[in-house]
Amino acid sequence: MKRGLGSKNKEITSLKENKLSSSFHWLNTTQFLGALNDNIFKLLIVFYLITAHGAGSAGAVSATAGAVFVVPFLLFSSLSGILADRMSKRSIVVAAKIVEVAVMSVGVAAFYYGSEYGLYVTLFLMALQSTLFSPSKYGIVPELVKKDQLSQANSYLEAFTYLAVIIGTAAAPLLSQSMSFIYWKAAVVCVVISLIGLASSGKIEHTLPAGSSQRFRLFFVRDIWNTLKEVRKDRYLLFAVVGSACFMFLGAFAQINLVHGFCQYARSAVYGLFAHSIHQLRPGNALRETGIVLHFSCGCQLTARCDPSGHEPLIHEGS
Repeated sequence: MKRGLGSKNKEITSLKENKLSSSFHWLNTTQFLGALNDNIFKLLIVFYLITAHGAGSAGAVSATAGAVFVVPFLLFSSLSGILADRMSKRSIVVAAKIVEVAVMSVGVAAFYYGSEYGLYVTLFLMALQSTLFSPSKYGIVPELVKKDQLSQANSYLEAFTYLAVIIGTAAAPLLSQSMSFIYWKAAVVCVVISLIGLASSGKIEHTLPAGSSQRFRLFFVRDIWNTLKEVRKDRYLLFAVVGSACFMFLGAFAQINLVHGFCQYARSAVYGLFAHSIHQLRPGNALRETGIVLHFSCGCQLTARCDPSGHEPLIHEGS
């Protein structure tokens, strides 16, 4: 009996020791809300512009919005990574969330005054904020959890990110309908979400700067090329990067096709998970989306428990 109790106490102690820090959970919450907000607001902009120009403009609007959203990542990712290595990552995360609140507020004004250029500027600023946030979001993880928890922590971060993308994609048309297609009112909800994200970022513990002396170069393409050459040296990391890129490409492609569904059912504000009417849920689509989330979550759990060939986690401290 005593042995049984002793074994049970050891298991409880082990679970407590392996528990991820509260700061990491606040980071995950912050990331989840940010990804949710990005997807809702981006689709609200696309829906508004399609409504303004007609369903025939869906392809052009989607392509233009996609291009505007990608440009900051191409231009400023290198700079964001350098800043993350030179400054406190926690400070950058909080600063990025403050910027998000400001950008969402600019977007509300653009919707209210019906400024198409203002909406494209908002979209650009949203992507710029995400570019600033991303390196610090991933780089701070080794500073918040133990080394043997890195795979688990990264798996949770990724799982909740994609969950936020799916929820945001489904929520945008429903939010539009609930606000009677008055888009500035729907955008106010995004401001509220960004404020909650800012509050959660403030709960993350303070971290010290990494102290890197690397300088930003205008010819950032060389930095990207050098990074890719380093990635090629680690086969597992290369597979992870290529797999992630393919997954994101397919996800973006699927999301663009969902915009076409919005054009067909704009006044019933349903697509993707729903069809024709908000009251007519299609089980097949719902199960498919749920299956994607569950499949990805299971993969994350497996990744958290075992690494290729029994090696240490692929993402190490300082990466």
